[in-house]
Amino acid sequence: GDAERCLNLARFLAAEMAHNTWSEMLQVTLVGFGEELVAANPDRLTYTDNLAGAIQVITGQLESVTAAMRTADVDVLSGRLHDIAGDQWAPHILLIAPHLTADSDGLDALLTAMKRQHSRASVALVLADDPDRADSCRWQLRIDSQGTLSIPALGVELIAQQIPAEEAAQLAQMLALAAVSEDQPIPLARGDQPWDEYSDACGGLTIGSPVADAASATGAAPDVPVLHLADSTPWMTNSVLPLSAQTYLEQAATTAEDLRALAPVVDDETRAQVERSDPGLDADLAQWADPDCPRPRISVLGEVQVRAQGALPERSPQPVFHTEVIVYLATRPAGVLSHVYAENMWPRDPDVVGKTKVRQSIVAVRKWLGRDPETGEEYLPSGLHEAGPARYRINRALIDAELFRRLRTRGLARGVDGIDDLWRALDLVQGRPFSDIPMAREGSPGGYEWLADANFRMDHEYSAMIVDTAHTVATRHFGAGEPEQAAKAAQVALKGGSYEDAPLLDLVRACLTLDKEAEAEAYVRQIMSNHDAEVEEDLPPRTAEVLFRLRRRWTNRAS
Repeated sequence: GDAERCLNLARFLAAEMAHNTWSEMLQVTLVGFGEELVAANPDRLTYTDNLAGAIQVITGQLESVTAAMRTADVDVLSGRLHDIAGDQWAPHILLIAPHLTADSDGLDALLTAMKRQHSRASVALVLADDPDRADSCRWQLRIDSQGTLSIPALGVELIAQQIPAEEAAQLAQMLALAAVSEDQPIPLARGDQPWDEYSDACGGLTIGSPVADAASATGAAPDVPVLHLADSTPWMTNSVLPLSAQTYLEQAATTAEDLRALAPVVDDETRAQVERSDPGLDADLAQWADPDCPRPRISVLGEVQVRAQGALPERSPQPVFHTEVIVYLATRPAGVLSHVYAENMWPRDPDVVGKTKVRQSIVAVRKWLGRDPETGEEYLPSGLHEAGPARYRINRALIDAELFRRLRTRGLARGVDGIDDLWRALDLVQGRPFSDIPMAREGSPGGYEWLADANFRMDHEYSAMIVDTAHTVATRHFGAGEPEQAAKAAQVALKGGSYEDAPLLDLVRACLTLDKEAEAEAYVRQIMSNHDAEVEEDLPPRTAEVLFRLRRRWTNRAS
């Protein structure tokens, strides 16, 4: 069929095989195309433009597998099921671009050898747009210029899944970053405001003592207070989770590690310090809700939006790029040097520093943001320095993610009195952070490519901030015997685009408490599907632990 669409479909096949969990020891070789995909999973994907060499490798594997089947008197499936000949049966799939196959005797010989196989062979070929060899292939698929895929062997037509080359590169970059950013510690706050001294980048409190359970007591440092699970003394009332740890372990979908991380114990002096560091928080929240607020208001906890009182240039009726500029600058509270700004906003232009378009973009957003009526100064000053490059910084802007972070910090510092602040933070969430942002296109500026910075993943940080806050709130309500409120908090995490297990487990717990067993099982199935797990033992340890405890508690209650 259509050559380009054939390759786009082949890229999709490679991306799928690179990450599915049901292909043990799978190897995929992309020949003549798809090099941009390899970073998505180098353990499985390999690129080469040497067709002869790739055919030699897979031909050797085919011969080895054939010999093993003959020697052991088994087929590939039986060898896998009964662990005969170890990893001999590891599958290898070759995907070949059309421009390399015109004069390849080795390919024809390989196809002939594969046709002689009457059972599984643990090797496979996918030829893109090679109609001359269609009769040598077991399956024929046709994709037309409109993207309709016909599979005659199945008697079906459907819209083909496709990944163009430019999207494949972005996908691979995203997956590669996700692979290296798992379980990374939350960075410290990046701002320079007084409250930043007390919190991390997600609003977690960086002072106070962690809640410790009995199991960890023997290993605790001498200066760390230890709370035994059965303890319900007033010492615990300085935490946003004021009951004993044992109560939350019994009533909520949580773990001792969660309690230590999410609900630090704070004394009165620490609470006072945190509250003094942010005296304008309530006034800022009031201005955020005021439709006539003159200050720039920037939403990123959902669809990205900028509300400002200034005027856009007449040539920018659709300020998509200028919105991105404002979001970029506003999320760098300490400011950014002009050359760093240029390189991040035009990552595909190697000579962008110093160009007119960089300065013009700043002028345009400065006009849009307007002036602060209290001070008369522009919200985006000129950035002039006595020496060195300019530094751009938006002053006094209101950002929903930053308001969320400040509320979470103050709520945790207020301990038992902090639940209202945590709920006010959750109320700011309107959807997945940075949802509906435009993708970068060749020749166009922007596209939020700066979000992929491995050292500054704000989208990940904001998602984690929402999930942790929602789980803290849900745990508090479970302890108070309020499963409906706990479920409401968990739903905020889902609205925020979370694929984490914590909110789903909170919903399982709430449904079981409310005698909604069918709904609880639906959430369990969703968890299983998210992990491609066949049995609950295949789930991550924390998830399996909590789910086992919930099932045991429910069984005991039912009996």
